[in-house]
Amino acid sequence: MLELPSQFVISSRLSRLEAKEVLEIIRFTEKIWNERAVEQRMKRYPSIPMMGVGISNPQELQRVICGDIPVIHIQDDCEALQAVQKREIRNRQFYHRWLLLSSASLWGFWIGQMMKSVRLLKRGHDVIQVPLFEKGNLPIPNYMLGLCSLSVTCLLSWFSQRIYQKIRHEYAYFLNNKHMILIRNDVLYTKRRFFLSTVPYYFIGLISTSFYKGLVAHK
Repeated sequence: MLELPSQFVISSRLSRLEAKEVLEIIRFTEKIWNERAVEQRMKRYPSIPMMGVGISNPQELQRVICGDIPVIHIQDDCEALQAVQKREIRNRQFYHRWLLLSSASLWGFWIGQMMKSVRLLKRGHDVIQVPLFEKGNLPIPNYMLGLCSLSVTCLLSWFSQRIYQKIRHEYAYFLNNKHMILIRNDVLYTKRRFFLSTVPYYFIGLISTSFYKGLVAHK
């Protein structure tokens, strides 16, 4: 099991935790996070702490979050702060998953439109003299269609990447007796495992888009 060096753990100035309790929190957290992801993070950011313990008010919590600390322990007797964090994390997870499904649906719609327009492109106006295309009746030249397609694809890629990064830096909460630990996704999962966990959302989005198109076509 990975041993977390003491320099990677910071404690709140208001914390009333004893050394034994801090060790208990660390041991509990070590069972949850992904050791490989933690090792990579410590090598990449050797001067940034991995864990903040004994956080007892919103101001401190905001400071450690802004300080890029991926593991946060909220003081046991701060029940109000714990309740607020549970609610915010659940709401944020719901919102981000909705954005992920929206992104997947947009990709499904766009890919469907591209496949549908292949026949039109083959009959497009051969402005750039590419033998693959034949002259037709499209009102705009092929290179403009290509630029529009590239722009939309880049925009969708940027949108999907932004959502991916937001979810990657999203916190989840875990409870052990009264201990509440917030752990960010980038130390819960490796990049590969995290990417694979988001792929099913795109399948759902693509399937739902195809199903919707099928219903429209049937009508």
